[in-house]
Amino acid sequence: MNTRNRATTPQPTHLPLNSPGDVGAIAVDTNVYKEYGFRLRAQPLLELTQLKELEIRWLVPEFWERELQRHLVTVHSERLSVLRRDLQKARDWADKTQWTHTEELGAALSRETGEAVARRLLAEHFAAGDPVRLKTAWASGPTVMNAYFASQDPFEPSGPKKSEFPDAFALVTLEEWALKNDKKVLVVTRDAGCLRACAASDVLVGAASLTEALGALRKADASRKAVIEEYEHLLARELRSEVSELRKGIDAAIESRLPDMELEIEFDEASGRDCDHELADIRVDRIDPIESRSGRPQIRVFTATVGDLSFVCELRVHVEAQARFARIFSGSRSSTQLDNAPEELADGTVDIEAIITLQPAGALSARTLPHANIRRIELQVHDVNIDFGTIEAWEPGYEE
Repeated sequence: MNTRNRATTPQPTHLPLNSPGDVGAIAVDTNVYKEYGFRLRAQPLLELTQLKELEIRWLVPEFWERELQRHLVTVHSERLSVLRRDLQKARDWADKTQWTHTEELGAALSRETGEAVARRLLAEHFAAGDPVRLKTAWASGPTVMNAYFASQDPFEPSGPKKSEFPDAFALVTLEEWALKNDKKVLVVTRDAGCLRACAASDVLVGAASLTEALGALRKADASRKAVIEEYEHLLARELRSEVSELRKGIDAAIESRLPDMELEIEFDEASGRDCDHELADIRVDRIDPIESRSGRPQIRVFTATVGDLSFVCELRVHVEAQARFARIFSGSRSSTQLDNAPEELADGTVDIEAIITLQPAGALSARTLPHANIRRIELQVHDVNIDFGTIEAWEPGYEE
């Protein structure tokens, strides 16, 4: 668990494409569930199941899950006892119809235990939100022990410090996930020591209120979408521009790689006989962004930080293709001798999906984006429309 002072440690700079401080996940301490009476179906605990809509992961450290389960067993065992007692009291005032219902409910409750209720409710709670359940980072044990003996957060300088071990291991487990996934984790907790530990961490962001934390995530999601839309507009403008350096770089990459990509062509042989064929050469005439019905190039930004931006776009490549066609012979003449066949010409299009990662010179902004370097480009063919029409396949001995 990192306990460096945030005031003296430079923080990474990120564009607000995720949650505040580039938060990619949230974790909720057991004491927050206690605040809502361990009623898992109550707001705002129910909102945890909706976080995947914001592309925020819900993390559940092993220690906090086991603590939550233990408290649920205790709470629901007590509630079952109270309910059974109240049902017995109903004999004093219920009419016959009501008494029948209380008897049925009492019989059903007699088969329930606090442990069974806790297990069922917790399974329902997790199933609705598909959280990432984290195994304890036991390898960080020495770090936790050092914090314990040095009375560092979350350990209090006095009092029963041993009770803070579950929180300490939960926090180092969350830190491990954050560092591995290059995302910060929003930790919602009522524990003052945990909040101080988060304040001293580079990757944990503390919050004392679940309602405020969820509100911040939704507000940040709106900001993220606004930033994404801004960059998508900027990229669309660059792709439409014939003088854009970024567009020229993308076109050059496509032109150099297209001949090595597997492209299927269409044709009909005039005599209906079998023939072999090969694409001899392909030349790019021009490249156009494929536009949506609204007339905007189809672009979607994946991620953006101060150092790079990744996006996907669809492009239509207009080409001139050269191909050879030769009849296939059976028997002793098994080859088609395509090398000697004359070349046929045809125009067509190749639709390509391009996933592009840009690296700006300096911090990513509207000013640096047009001059960013293409760090990586991945191309995938989606559709090929190159039709040679009806051809007469060449055969040995035939001369023009």
